[in-house]
Amino acid sequence: MAFVARPFDPFCRVTIDSGIRYRRSNFALNELGGDPLLLDGISILEIKVGESVPLWLAHLTNRYRIFRIPFSKYGTTYLKADPQESKTLLLTRMLSNGE
Repeated sequence: MAFVARPFDPFCRVTIDSGIRYRRSNFALNELGGDPLLLDGISILEIKVGESVPLWLAHLTNRYRIFRIPFSKYGTTYLKADPQESKTLLLTRMLSNGE
């Protein structure tokens, strides 16, 4: 679900993602499938703003104690990989960074 604050704010978008799935094979987007990224009942609240957070949104996030937590949906799929694959990915990343 996506919500925008127009016309009050030129760029403020709030998105709630749930039921996120990922695939490691069969990338046909017209077919259902994939594995769940998060546990059942867990959603991601994503807030995108332009230059600054609107005051009304700052008050809401403060009231409900919503804090910024960096999260990568793409990166999380690698954490769900089998241990051997994770080691290979880590080694490849280290080599590409010159470590």
